[in-house]
Amino acid sequence: MNTYARLLRSVLDHPRRVLWCSLVLALAIVAGLPALRIYIELDPLLPEDSEITQTIRTAKRLFGPTDYIVIGLTHKTGRALDREGAQKLGQLHDVLRGLPNVSAADITSLLSSRAKVVESVAGEVRITPILRNVQAYEGAEDRARRSGIYRNLLSADGRSSLILLRISEPKEGKLAYIRALKAKLKAIEHPHFSIFLGGQPTVFSELERYSQNVFLVMPLTLLLIGLIHFEAFRSLQGFALPLVTAVLSAAAATACMNVAGIKLDGFNATAQLVIIALTAGHAVQMLKRYNEDFLIAASSISPGSAEWRKASRLAIESSFVSIAPVMMAASLVAMASFGSLIVFKTPAIQVYGIYVAIGILAGLLIELFLIPALRLWMVPKRLPHVQTRSTPWDRVVEACAWCASPAVRGRTIAVSAALLVGLGVMATQVKVDNSVEEYFARFTDIRKAERTLNQEFAGSNVLYVLLKGQGESSIATARTANLIREIQSWLAARPGIGAAVSYVDAAAEVGCGFEAAYCRPGALSWQDDALRQFLHIYEAGAGVGVLDDFITPSHDSAVIRVLARTDSSLFVDDLFRELRTTFDSKLPDGVLLSLGGTGATTLALNRKFIEAKLLNIVQILGIAALISAVLFRSALMGLLVALPLFVATLFDFAVMTVTGIPLNVATIFIAAISVGIGADYAIYFGTRLREFLRIYPDDEARAVRAAYETAGKAALFVACAVAGGYLGLIASIGYNVHLWLGLLVSAAMLASVAASLTLFPALLLALKPAAVFEGLRK
Repeated sequence: MNTYARLLRSVLDHPRRVLWCSLVLALAIVAGLPALRIYIELDPLLPEDSEITQTIRTAKRLFGPTDYIVIGLTHKTGRALDREGAQKLGQLHDVLRGLPNVSAADITSLLSSRAKVVESVAGEVRITPILRNVQAYEGAEDRARRSGIYRNLLSADGRSSLILLRISEPKEGKLAYIRALKAKLKAIEHPHFSIFLGGQPTVFSELERYSQNVFLVMPLTLLLIGLIHFEAFRSLQGFALPLVTAVLSAAAATACMNVAGIKLDGFNATAQLVIIALTAGHAVQMLKRYNEDFLIAASSISPGSAEWRKASRLAIESSFVSIAPVMMAASLVAMASFGSLIVFKTPAIQVYGIYVAIGILAGLLIELFLIPALRLWMVPKRLPHVQTRSTPWDRVVEACAWCASPAVRGRTIAVSAALLVGLGVMATQVKVDNSVEEYFARFTDIRKAERTLNQEFAGSNVLYVLLKGQGESSIATARTANLIREIQSWLAARPGIGAAVSYVDAAAEVGCGFEAAYCRPGALSWQDDALRQFLHIYEAGAGVGVLDDFITPSHDSAVIRVLARTDSSLFVDDLFRELRTTFDSKLPDGVLLSLGGTGATTLALNRKFIEAKLLNIVQILGIAALISAVLFRSALMGLLVALPLFVATLFDFAVMTVTGIPLNVATIFIAAISVGIGADYAIYFGTRLREFLRIYPDDEARAVRAAYETAGKAALFVACAVAGGYLGLIASIGYNVHLWLGLLVSAAMLASVAASLTLFPALLLALKPAAVFEGLRK
């Protein structure tokens, strides 16, 4: 008796004990499950070795929190700074000041105490508030227009003003924070005003909200998978047992992550779907084999008799011994593929890989222990469904078998090669761009708000140009100040940039009050001492610390705060590359320039995620090939098993090119998921073909036909169930990420199973590797 048989015998001899232990473990899993809540935190997503990540963290250390909620206030019937507009701005300020952990310094608006303008009256320079209070609105619009730092907070038509609210990471999550803010804003709604919320915290709160749709869609996904399995098997076991394995596996992995203190986020929440797809697939392969063996063992026995139950146990044992080693190998491929993500430096990628690997391990253990005990208890009341007529499943499998037949085998390989070349060419044309705003459909409220903020205002995406000097006052020099002015002018001329503000604007504004020469654009002929004196005068009049958002008190570091109208990684990448090319050579000695900001996180994420996940796809292909080579003891078989995964990857990228879906942080995960999920079909088919060649050593055609009728049809069941289940995500209306996930994983599954049942068998039968055909007589 081999190891697998001894393991199963111990389970089947004590089924009640196994079921009770499983029930206790299930209750423990339920107790360990987190609340169905998704959090989006930026830090775990950011790659540690990215310059943008380091700039964001440096800016946060030097200048405080760098996350801004961007609020637009529009007066529909008047001016932003008329009496009614000033009063509404005051109400908005009161709401923001009432938020937890928000100080006056965290609110930047035309009503902020720091919002000052330099005025020259009768030769005397004065620094006065733009809007001292809501009653002092007379002349406020003119004062705002003359302010170097704050004029960009007023729209060009004078009807709207912009408010920047700086926040730290809310402990309750961005969604809860923004919901609380919106509830407070609702209390001051007025038909004459519109309020728009944007900025990265707001966008990420919508990511939290829409990501939680996965919990609403999950029942639909499970139902679709179950119905496809029921149609395939026409039995309660066919409907229920694969879902038991899938749901318990996903729940077990989720409970483990929760106990480890890892929150669900927009990326790892979809890991549950991957676990469900993989573990349900293994369960279907096991169930298909059990049905085949039970049909043979019980075909001449009366249902309900003792012999009937004995036949069921024999079928459980024989199917287990046959499939368990293959299932363990296929599970090992998937576990190693996803577990290998631990080598990447981005925490979110590591968590995702561990999450899925734990779920696959849980699914394997459930199939090895719980399901045999359940199957022994759920003895079928009749023989497995036997088809009396050709079904669509049969016709598809027959078409695939025809493609691998001797008459057309060569044509199948040639056509497949041509298709692969075409897919490869199309795959190279995929658009590589990451924009979190594009994760939402154009009709969603967040897209409408962002569109309004980016069209009518300076923009909702905050970027930083950080300059670090060496020593006190190293940044407050005339040369550095003129370089900053040049960078600001260069930025302002770029399409998509709405504003670029720095401490130099304040110094030049003071200088302009004293001498007309300082009022002109471009480089100014000031001396270091004059520059520092102007800064001192500005802070003396406007208040100590009013420039702390732009320059450190020791004047050794400064930022240019940029408002952009897009968070496209293509835009940010081009902007930063041209900025470095233009200005790196102009930096004074000892001054370093780096780039970041929350609006640049899309670039940081896209660069590292895509690089990491493309490597991961190669890694998964290599692992699948290696483990398959060990399983079959053949390097050639390893390469052949990896081929359908390669086909699925190219097909997904080609679909992205045709549909215009960008390659970004979300979709590169999908490509890796597709490779990881589709690794089983060729393994199961190759194993069954080897088995039938040993049963029918003189009849290759019969062996091939039997492999298609068993493993081939099971692979088709699994692929269609996964594709149908993922298509359920389309019901997550308004969230493009779920739409992309549903379409691309479904497409990859169909491509993978098509290649596994056409190209893979054709090559297998043409090359005849000894690992499969050693039992075939010549």
